[in-house]
Amino acid sequence: MPAVLSVPLLLATMAYAQMQMTQAPAPFWPAKGSSLSGPEASVELGALRALNLGLASIAIERYQALLDDPQLTEETRNRVALSLATAYLEEDRFADAGRVLQTITGPATPQVRLRQALVYTRERRFDAAREIAQALTPESLPPADRGWLFFMRGQLAGGGRGFQRGEVVIYFFTRG
Repeated sequence: MPAVLSVPLLLATMAYAQMQMTQAPAPFWPAKGSSLSGPEASVELGALRALNLGLASIAIERYQALLDDPQLTEETRNRVALSLATAYLEEDRFADAGRVLQTITGPATPQVRLRQALVYTRERRFDAAREIAQALTPESLPPADRGWLFFMRGQLAGGGRGFQRGEVVIYFFTRG
């Protein structure tokens, strides 16, 4: 008798798990509430996909082409600039990333502050980077950026030795 009841329970559990998987956001797609629209949407989406696939140089070209458009709204310009800075960081072009981050208008979001702290860490401005790192919490960042926060904290804990020797220092803080 228990085996007869366990089969329907197993099937119901599998069906529920499948429903949860189909409700998850698709990879490489902007988060809900993103304001992608107009002709620049396909270019931005292509750049985002290239960045997510590890093709940062292609993403840089596409994001730069978008920023050349004088018709972009301030919100779109800031979003594209943040993505361009991310692509520059992926290519180890920290000076370019810092320059692009300075063009973002409005209050600095946690994503902007995290990237600025990564630039400061690379420039060996550890006090400025530590100040930002202490103010950021993993919960204030999107899941994709949390690893960067932990990596930066590890670099700061190691005194930047990873940049001098070309080794990666990984150190996870237990507090936010």
